[in-house]
Amino acid sequence: MVPLYGREVELRIVSGMIDGVCRGHGASLSVVGEPGIGKSSLLDAGEAIARNRGVDVRRISADEILADHPLGVLAALLGVDTSPHQEDQRVTPARTVPPIAGGTASPPQAVVDRIVASLDTSPPRPEVLIIDDAQWCDRWTLVVLRRLLRVASSIGKLFIVAARPSSLADFGHDARSALLFDEHIDLGPLDTSAVTQMAEHLAGARLGPRFRSMLGRAGGHPLYIAEIVRHAGPRTVTTEVGVDIADESIPSSLVRTVRDRCRSLGQESAEVLSLCALLGDRFPFSDAVAATGRGEEQLHADLRALDQAGFLSVDGEDVSFRHSLYREVEYETIPPSVRRSAHLRIAEAIGEGNPVAALRHRALAASEHDEPMARAIADFSELHGIRHPEASADLAGLARDLTTNGDLRERLTELRAEALVHIGRVDEAALLLEQTLAEGAAHLYCEFLLATAHFLQARHVEASQRLESLLDRRLDAEFRSRVAAGLAMARLATGSPDVEEAARDAIAVSDADAEAAAWGRVCLGRALAYRHDYNGALRETATAVEVAESSQDLLGHRCAPWFFHGITLLDLDRHSEVADAVVAGRRISDRVGTEYAVPLFDALSASLAYRQGRTDTAYVDAMAGVDVAEDLGALQGVVWCLALAALAELDRGELTAAAKLLDRSDQHSASGQALLGIDFQFIARSRLLEEQGCADDARRMLKDAWGLFEALGIHNCLPLMATARTRAELRAGEPSEAAEVVETIEQAAAASSAPGIVLIGRWCRALVDHDVGCLEELGIECKRLHRISDVVDLELDLIRLLVVSDPTTATASLDSLEEGFPRFHGRWTHLREVVGTSSKECRTSGQIDLGRLTRSEALVVELVAAGHTNGEVAAERGVSIRTVETQLYRVFQKLGVTNRAQLVRAALLAEG
Repeated sequence: MVPLYGREVELRIVSGMIDGVCRGHGASLSVVGEPGIGKSSLLDAGEAIARNRGVDVRRISADEILADHPLGVLAALLGVDTSPHQEDQRVTPARTVPPIAGGTASPPQAVVDRIVASLDTSPPRPEVLIIDDAQWCDRWTLVVLRRLLRVASSIGKLFIVAARPSSLADFGHDARSALLFDEHIDLGPLDTSAVTQMAEHLAGARLGPRFRSMLGRAGGHPLYIAEIVRHAGPRTVTTEVGVDIADESIPSSLVRTVRDRCRSLGQESAEVLSLCALLGDRFPFSDAVAATGRGEEQLHADLRALDQAGFLSVDGEDVSFRHSLYREVEYETIPPSVRRSAHLRIAEAIGEGNPVAALRHRALAASEHDEPMARAIADFSELHGIRHPEASADLAGLARDLTTNGDLRERLTELRAEALVHIGRVDEAALLLEQTLAEGAAHLYCEFLLATAHFLQARHVEASQRLESLLDRRLDAEFRSRVAAGLAMARLATGSPDVEEAARDAIAVSDADAEAAAWGRVCLGRALAYRHDYNGALRETATAVEVAESSQDLLGHRCAPWFFHGITLLDLDRHSEVADAVVAGRRISDRVGTEYAVPLFDALSASLAYRQGRTDTAYVDAMAGVDVAEDLGALQGVVWCLALAALAELDRGELTAAAKLLDRSDQHSASGQALLGIDFQFIARSRLLEEQGCADDARRMLKDAWGLFEALGIHNCLPLMATARTRAELRAGEPSEAAEVVETIEQAAAASSAPGIVLIGRWCRALVDHDVGCLEELGIECKRLHRISDVVDLELDLIRLLVVSDPTTATASLDSLEEGFPRFHGRWTHLREVVGTSSKECRTSGQIDLGRLTRSEALVVELVAAGHTNGEVAAERGVSIRTVETQLYRVFQKLGVTNRAQLVRAALLAEG
């Protein structure tokens, strides 16, 4: 059985609804998707979850045979006999249900009553009822199912119904017939990462770049992925990077599978589909009207039918193939001579309304060697490529095949690569540039573009090295400013200690280049934030935004200044402004077309949501960023997003899911040496280790990470880890290490204007001093700043201090915390066990045993009980204050007390 890949969000919805039915809350869920998209696999996973939690499951798959029997599917699912009973005739001798539209025979009313009664009278236990392939349900089954869905919550059952698109929402002729579900899952294609994982599982090996490229033709469709891998067979070769494929042609079996689906349409729909294949993977409805010559109303009906059949997606004016494979197979069935004449006819038909598309069709109709057409496309891409980057990338690729002129091909390569980078198809751009450079005839600009692609792929060291090499060459002023700005950004990403110097150098040489100036300002701002100068950082990032706004065609926004401005605002706890920065950044990315920046804004949005305690939103935003980043190959922010998603899973107590996310994060950070978000990765991994019972490993990880960031001079990452590391050091009996953490954070707080760092400094000090009152005050302050995630951690720290000294209060506090913050229950799984154990020990012992102390520790207790300060105790015993603090910490741990007052009381009680 193939594991379920790429369905984490969907599986989380199913799991949550099963949790609900375990608590007695019935509900209903629809799962919709085209054939082979993975509906049954998701149901299999949901069934396994339910059975593992002790929930009964009944499941059936409808088929064409049951479709001819009224109520056949429901009767089979519920085990109800649909044959006439004698008592039915006695009670209702001639009573049948009125017929419904569609010609379906009407069942006796008594049969309907028995089906409904089978659930009304069933034992009140959690149960999941699953109907797969519901498109084959008879219409009476859907009518009765509608009634059952309305009462699902009252009978404590979870109904899950899976079907193909449009088969559930539109089965009746009036709106009252529609099935109403509590939740809906629309299964779309798998993202690139899930495609690769699934394919490598099926192939049993790591896949090379050509193999991965061919998998893109499957459009994320699991059935087609399996077909491509299954028929790779003798066409594979073993390389250094894994199993690759020598022949990239589509497997004939897959072509037959897709073609058979296409031919299952009526002749008229098949003709429309062929015309759509000529128009491209995506096209406006107006182009289809011009190309087909059909009336708008008729064409809309034709396209709607193709949409319902799963071939096209029609969204207003925008029409696209659901999978490029459908378009490719259909396109190849058209003879080349027919294709060329059709493209010329389409170009003439749409020329005035869509000149860019018309140029593409003329290029597709061109002869094998048409240098004038190639030059025309190059001129178009240079003039209009920024406004039409997708068209520019496509056209430049077509034009390269129309000429053998070396200089022109190099020019077209640069134009295509630049457009691909701009729209975020980074892996494709990098492969094109690497091949061009390997041929040995590339311009310096190709090297710069490749460095940019490497940066976006999170291959920061390679990007830095390539840019440093470029700066050693003779460059004109404008190009040098671009390279210098890129180098500053690459050094920022690798944590190089000379980021500030590189940023100032970039700004100094960017007089006439607003884009380079924006990059330099962003880098300088983050360099200042590294050393806690957040006001200075805010000034620089705000300037970067202003400079970007003034740049030609807004290209200064290619460095995503709104993102870096938002990070700085988050450092300063200016949450509403962070949200505004995310909105502004996403809007400008849509306008400029810089899709590679989208994951950065998803990471920032997820960070804000997580801090504010909105863990579900944080998870959704983070995984959206992961999907886009991995799909494009633009991996900036992917480590950050994966770590935030893992933290959200840990809060839910889903350790396995969190571990998988962190393993993906580890792969990205190791291969690209990415630092953006790696502080969150360390936090998430250390929390996972603690939950797995590896507290020592967690402590070592935090300590190593702390040392790494100090060595790199990235001091703004330390506050995020400070409280976790302080707890870890105290648990390990290393108060001196904890004290060093406190000293570092207090120094940062003194130099910083960020309220959060001041708060964290006080928090760490309160942990070391066992200061309950201070922790309570900080909880109030965190609520004011809306740092809800920190509120929860502060409450947990208070409970840990109360566990031994006042277990009854600790238990009550934990109960209250669980009631107030149910989404964080994964944070106190082990603490609940500790609280229970402590309460039991308190009930059985009733007294603190001073005999557990060493002679030296007992002397310290005696002096403290007499009222001496730590300094006086140290002077009396001839040791350092730090030694006294260490001994007192061990005493607190052994006796289960949390402050000096409790220690004195314990000592007096022990004396009698």
